[in-house]
Amino acid sequence: MTKEEFARIVAAILSMFPKCDLNSAQAVALWYELLKDYPYKAVYEATLQCFRESKFAPMPSDIIENIRRRYGKEDRPNAMEAWSLVYKAICNSGYHAVEEFEKLPELVQKAVGSPENLKEMACMRLETVESVEQSHFIKIYNIECQRRDMDKELNPKWLVEKVNEQLLLAENDSQKIEMQGA
Repeated sequence: MTKEEFARIVAAILSMFPKCDLNSAQAVALWYELLKDYPYKAVYEATLQCFRESKFAPMPSDIIENIRRRYGKEDRPNAMEAWSLVYKAICNSGYHAVEEFEKLPELVQKAVGSPENLKEMACMRLETVESVEQSHFIKIYNIECQRRDMDKELNPKWLVEKVNEQLLLAENDSQKIEMQGA
């Protein structure tokens, strides 16, 4: 987001909340530093949503949280859904462990570890796979999900990339609609 675009955000906030502490150059510079990496459209939409949700002026953290809610959702299976994918892969891993491993989503692959682990589980007794291995996988999968979430909290660049990607897709869709209507 450019400084000119950010000035429009500040103007919108000050028009809604004239007593907001965004009248000093230092405050504006700090806000810009916190929000500059996000696309203007995402910040603008998140600011409007903050206006709708609260009668108080938003803070940068409110705007960022709103962007996260809107764009930051990651489609990933819950632990039992992930286990069902692994179980299906195990059933065909006697001779095709590498292929089955490559079909799994990235987070599930991390929890499984390697194609060799799939092959090893394919050779185990069914009772062991359905109890011990399932329990072990779910524990590791949940840890991997937590780790992914913490990484995202500490590094907002993933969110910026996701927002840019979704905005680009929306822009392409609207261009297609315009071309169809013409």
